[in-house]
Amino acid sequence: MTVTRASVLALLIQLAILAGYALVLMAGLITDTRRVETTLLRSRGASPLQILSYAVIEAAALVVPAVLIGPFVATALLRILNAVGPLAEIGLNIDPMVAPEAFILAGVAGGLALIAMSFPAYRSALEFKDTKKAQRQASQTAGQRFGIDLALLALAFVVFWQLETIGEQISARVGGQFGVDPLLVIAPALGLLAGAVLALRVVPLLARAAEWMATSRASTVAALASWQISRRPVRYARSSLLLMMAIGIGFFAAAYSATWTGSQRDQSEYNVGADIAVAPNRSVTAMGDLHLRNAHESIEGVDISMPVVKQTGPITRSGTLGQFVLVDASLAPEVVALREDLGPNLPDLMAVLENGRPTMGSIDLPGEPDRLGLTFEAIETLPDQWPPGCDPELPEDDPGACFEAPPLFLARVRAILQDADQRLHRVDFGFMPVNDGSNRMTSDLTFTGSDGSLTEPVYPLRLVNIEIRNHLNELESREVEVRFGGISTFEDGWTDLDEGATWGQWLIESTPAIGAIARPSVTAGGTAETGDLILEIETGYGLSVAPVYFSMRVLGTELPESFPIVVSESFLTENEASIGDELRLSSLNLANDRAFIAGTVAAFPTVDLDSFDAIVVDLQTVQMMGYEPQRTIRAASEYWLSISGDDDPIVTSLNTPPIQSFRVVSQAEQATTRASDPVALGTIGALTVGFVAAAVFAAVGFAVSATVSARERLVEFGLLRALGLAPRQLAAWLFLEQGALVVVSLLLGTLIGIALTSTILPLITLTQDGSTAFPEVIVEFPWTTVLSLELIVVAVLAVIVTLLTIGLRRVGLGGLLRMGED
Repeated sequence: MTVTRASVLALLIQLAILAGYALVLMAGLITDTRRVETTLLRSRGASPLQILSYAVIEAAALVVPAVLIGPFVATALLRILNAVGPLAEIGLNIDPMVAPEAFILAGVAGGLALIAMSFPAYRSALEFKDTKKAQRQASQTAGQRFGIDLALLALAFVVFWQLETIGEQISARVGGQFGVDPLLVIAPALGLLAGAVLALRVVPLLARAAEWMATSRASTVAALASWQISRRPVRYARSSLLLMMAIGIGFFAAAYSATWTGSQRDQSEYNVGADIAVAPNRSVTAMGDLHLRNAHESIEGVDISMPVVKQTGPITRSGTLGQFVLVDASLAPEVVALREDLGPNLPDLMAVLENGRPTMGSIDLPGEPDRLGLTFEAIETLPDQWPPGCDPELPEDDPGACFEAPPLFLARVRAILQDADQRLHRVDFGFMPVNDGSNRMTSDLTFTGSDGSLTEPVYPLRLVNIEIRNHLNELESREVEVRFGGISTFEDGWTDLDEGATWGQWLIESTPAIGAIARPSVTAGGTAETGDLILEIETGYGLSVAPVYFSMRVLGTELPESFPIVVSESFLTENEASIGDELRLSSLNLANDRAFIAGTVAAFPTVDLDSFDAIVVDLQTVQMMGYEPQRTIRAASEYWLSISGDDDPIVTSLNTPPIQSFRVVSQAEQATTRASDPVALGTIGALTVGFVAAAVFAAVGFAVSATVSARERLVEFGLLRALGLAPRQLAAWLFLEQGALVVVSLLLGTLIGIALTSTILPLITLTQDGSTAFPEVIVEFPWTTVLSLELIVVAVLAVIVTLLTIGLRRVGLGGLLRMGED
């Protein structure tokens, strides 16, 4: 609420300045039109106080009703937001009521209005000079003569510099109360005022240039228009100032709204990482990583599903904390939602990571098999004695009695597969039968959902390793002979693989348990008769409960000395590192954890750079560099999806069987949630009101200025018409005169809006917790909206000038000339 109030207040201060100046301008115009009347009253004995009283009574007739009615008009206008605008879009109705504070504020505004409307009349009465001399205007405003505009510019520069310096400390808790730096509130108004009054110095220069150009040509109308502007530069400069400020505020309000909306989108993309982020269900019966990518991409509208692993830990020995983001480097450029300025070379960096992948020794599994089969025969010679401490002669109620024979060798068989994405997966065959003859153990390679749907892995598949895991806590070494018959796949029938008989390409090894007294061992041999591979296994024994692994690994694995990584730029700065430096990434728990920095990005999605440095690594590289039989293969903590079309049906499919995700986060939904937060929409609503108010001020101010200017010169128009100026020439004169004013004002107002938006907006755009938005705000210029505002002003110009021309035609020439006599 505090942040929203600050944003709204920043705009309201600009509108207050605009309203105040419009009031001063109107009062000045009224005073100018009554200068002759004031002089006449003074010449007939009226004192300055009497004229002031007359002006106060006249102003009160306008101010008092406005103060009393204004708050009720405001609440009525606010109720319009229930029908149109951002609050109406989310179905939130407001019920504004007139509070006592409203009358207090209205009274303050009314008092200022009373002073603004009365003081010029009093000052005019004090002057009591010759009317024509009083009507002569200086070529500069008071602000220019005293250098106020330059002082405002210097003050604005100091404020901007201070905002740039304090950076993220724009919000703080003082005395336990949250607050926003006051500079954030006054900076836009100060910048608007400084830019507008500085632009006033340009108007007289343009007027003189226009006069020179017009007098060098034969056009009477152009000469009259330029002469009129050049002889009253301050009058036109004041009118131009109102229009410039209105356009500047309208531009700023529209840019603020567009930039704020874009920032919500950027923050959502960064927080989610892609179009959709999916946390998979890790229950026992849920679909695993072997099938999830295909399952996701089978949903209509899902283009790519990329696995992601996120892990936090120290990067270097010095303890620098980092967030490791493991991605599929081949898919990342098409999936990761990283803004162009944060990672302009992301595709090239991901190509480097992909090219740095190791090579795994493997055997092709041809076709698209549904099942994988392994043929085993395990033979164990049972020991002659019961286990220590077990006596079968004891009665059943004795703790030392034995009721079962010594346990057989108990081992689980698993295989390591590599899919078409080069990701590793561990599939299970169950427990190995012992002393049960030859058996074909099988593992399903497809997933059958509860709804009967069938999901396949990402074909083609390759076999990398076969693992035998001993589950017993052995108290003595066991000897087991395992005859490995071969490998087969099932696709419309079982097919034996020829490669299975070439046992020379297998590396047979064992991994001892921690705390083993007798180390396990395995020796391999073959029989010429059957071609089987015979494994002679000694389990070893010890006090540890850790399992023992026996593995049959396909030869041909080539691991590089180091692998490439991408880090955030902040990591290089904090650790005085550079591209090409080597690191030891012990947090990843790899067999070879030596890495080198291949490149940098300014940031990477989902990584909070305030707390961590970002370390981006190829997921497949980490899996292959870290694979050992006893190590867990890293499963994806998330899947990032690139989609096309509506995300609602996709989210529904991800949350229902057979996928049944644990959590689904949609970037579009999060952006909508951010943009539809009622508190945040207060800012957007205020900006909309500000934009409309600026347009109204511009139109009304221009209408009043043009009308007063025309009424002051009725006699002048009559004389020129008497001298032969045609009505169409008069219309052209007014169009050219007012058109030049509008064009200059629109141009300078737009430049002020651009400068104000570019300079201030990145400094004052806050998140809802009062911190600086990340990614940094990119200012968006809504040219279509600004153009519509400027077209409204031009349309009002055309209508007003047309009405003035028609009105002047209806006034008789004789009447105009008699006005001159009066």
